[in-house]
Amino acid sequence: MMQDAKTLTLYRIEPRPSRFTVQVTAGGLLSAFGHNPVIAVRDFSGEARLEVDRLETSSVHVEVQASSLEVAGDVNEKDRREIERIMHERVLESATYPTIVFDGSAVKATAAGPGQYRVEIAGKLSLHGVTGEQTIAARVIVGADRLRASGEFSLF
Repeated sequence: MMQDAKTLTLYRIEPRPSRFTVQVTAGGLLSAFGHNPVIAVRDFSGEARLEVDRLETSSVHVEVQASSLEVAGDVNEKDRREIERIMHERVLESATYPTIVFDGSAVKATAAGPGQYRVEIAGKLSLHGVTGEQTIAARVIVGADRLRASGEFSLF
């Protein structure tokens, strides 16, 4: 975390203390498995820039290594390997499109308690060679040296 005199704080997103998961609704290529797998994102990085006095000027940048996505949870090993193979080879084409990027800079926020906010972050999501508009709704808690966010969204 870095801070300057304008109360702009930079929070680095670190995978080790963080948890990043994706809930997949089985459809298309994965529908044959009858699972709605949870996908764990193992390799990601980024930063959030936050100015508490002017939240609308805040931004977030996240990069995910597509090859780091793994099936988590209660799935038998055979299905896990096959879901991951299909996800990487046919859905994400991880070798061709190795990085997933979200750049969000249009922030709407409302206070939800001391140091807590409900936010909507609009930005650009680049996934599988396509960039589109994406809005993420999240609950954000700002501490003295840590920012915690959790939320859900559907892909464009």
